[in-house]
Amino acid sequence: MNRRTAPPEELLRRVDGWDLADRVILCHQTEVRLEEFIERDGLLLMDFAKYRWTRGPGRGSHDRPTRPIRMDDDETFVEQTAALYDPRSQHYIVEYNHHGVRSARIGEYLSNVDDVPDNNYKLEPRFDPDAEQRLQNKPIRRKLQFRINTDLVPGRARNSAVGRSIGNFDNFGGRVLEVTVGMGHAARDAGLNDNMIQRTIDWLRSIRAEDDEAVSKIRVSAKDPDDVVEVIDLIEPKLSQEFGDLEMDEGRRYPTEERWNALLRAHRGWRRHM
Repeated sequence: MNRRTAPPEELLRRVDGWDLADRVILCHQTEVRLEEFIERDGLLLMDFAKYRWTRGPGRGSHDRPTRPIRMDDDETFVEQTAALYDPRSQHYIVEYNHHGVRSARIGEYLSNVDDVPDNNYKLEPRFDPDAEQRLQNKPIRRKLQFRINTDLVPGRARNSAVGRSIGNFDNFGGRVLEVTVGMGHAARDAGLNDNMIQRTIDWLRSIRAEDDEAVSKIRVSAKDPDDVVEVIDLIEPKLSQEFGDLEMDEGRRYPTEERWNALLRAHRGWRRHM
């Protein structure tokens, strides 16, 4: 956020006062709604709904045929995603729901609440600080490897300076582009261009923030002058925590309060990283 951007809590309070139907905002060709919002102990807790108007599942058991889940004409399947925002550290913690609202769509939702151009939000993933620190401690970058699904790269990323330097990958006719840039047999202490490596990593992460299936590999082989090369994975160490003790409701859904409590537990455990 820039200095003129309204604090998220200001926009969330505003949307929370709207009727439910008025909260639906089109984000990346998908309808998203702020379902619930509360403030608790200085933290903001949200639950976002994503509407899925495509085909859905049925219900069934081992000894009965699969049956439809009956709905009214104006109803459809909805995927929910809980989120927590800490205004003090300006960090979000977002529930992972593969079919639900991703962090990029939350940023887009807040950006589209009104037509104020300064209110432009972008949520970027926070990676394991241990992996980040290992990379910073090894200034000689010998190799960069990444894999992207070209169908999922947005137009603005293609037209950026890094996107243009990689080339027009559509010309190859394939969906997956895997790139390795290395020093080969150069002197053992020779390294790649640090500035370009970091810009490429930031470019890849910005794409993955919008769709984590767009970038499936980011690895850097790095070393310091007195050590051997270490391969550092910059995707797998993303900060995450799993909970196996959440209780489902009668519809086999995780209630909002259960998911919020899980985010609060994760927040307590990650305070030192924020």
